[in-house]
Amino acid sequence: SLPLGEWLAKFPYEDVVKRDTKDCKDYLKQKGVESIGAIGFCWGVWAVAKESACEGEEDRIKCGVGCHPSILIESFVFGGDDEELAMKASDNVPLLLNIAGNDKENLMPGSKVAENVTTNGGSLVLYEDMVHGWVSRGDYTQEDVKRSGMNALSSALEFFQKKL
Repeated sequence: SLPLGEWLAKFPYEDVVKRDTKDCKDYLKQKGVESIGAIGFCWGVWAVAKESACEGEEDRIKCGVGCHPSILIESFVFGGDDEELAMKASDNVPLLLNIAGNDKENLMPGSKVAENVTTNGGSLVLYEDMVHGWVSRGDYTQEDVKRSGMNALSSALEFFQKKL
């Protein structure tokens, strides 16, 4: 089996992810959808950030949501700067970031990224007692995990209703 970084490197934004998301957006537009947002979990937030940070406004999503975001593959796999990516994404579109207590410090409240997100029409919510991954793979038999996970998903829906 491939080491994780080698496997992830098979899915660069420009050659793979951008093409796939363009196909999705084109399909939605053909169906009459005029305003498109995206939600990502963990590494999926990297794709949301890339879609938000792209140069052409017509190519961008209108807003994005990230639950327990992990955009560090930008630096870990592709040699970019994950903080720069987050800053550019939040410059371009409003983002809602639902952060776990053990997520990367450069996304935490008080960070440059957090300030940029909130300054540009987005918001950041810290779930201090939750651990990375709680929304999509947390143990929902634990009441606090279930409550926090459902809250994160409800806030995502409300964010989309406001921003789209």
